Amino acid sequence: MSEIKTTIVVQFGGGGSAPQGRIIAEVDARPDGLNAGKTSFLPGDPVYILVFTTPGVSIKSVTPSAGAVYAGPNQNVQDSVQFANAREGNLSRPVSGGKVAKWMGNSLGGLTLGADGMAVTASRSGVAIARVSYTAAAKSYRLSTPVSLNGDTSFEVLIVIEGAES
Repeated sequence: MSEIKTTIVVQFGGGGSAPQGRIIAEVDARPDGLNAGKTSFLPGDPVYILVFTTPGVSIKSVTPSAGAVYAGPNQNVQDSVQFANAREGNLSRPVSGGKVAKWMGNSLGGLTLGADGMAVTASRSGVAIARVSYTAAAKSYRLSTPVSLNGDTSFEVLIVIEGAES
């Protein structure tokens, strides 16, 4: 069987000043996620992607090079943040609410979330890992593709996600 590779391109359109917000897009690879841990797909398989935005950023369009994209439900994620002889660390996705942290070994005290929803500051510096459970403002999208493109059963689909800061 042939496999489909999924590529995600994220673009920002801004006026005047450089955008401060971010859009993060990824194939949902979580074992309990919408793709059930799958990261390799066959033609015609549904493929779910997750799109995260920092505060003040809205999604304007999600456009595939082939097939169609449909909106899905918001998702919850769990992440870890590492502190390497530092007080500051970063989550990989922006937090929108429900942040609960559990130190995995050494504790550096309380955690404060930055305005971007991703930067995390501990009470003190040190070497530690905090497992952070939180709700991320992730929108999910399902990519639906044909079983072949122009007679080919091995192909890539490009998805362009455009957003704007408010």
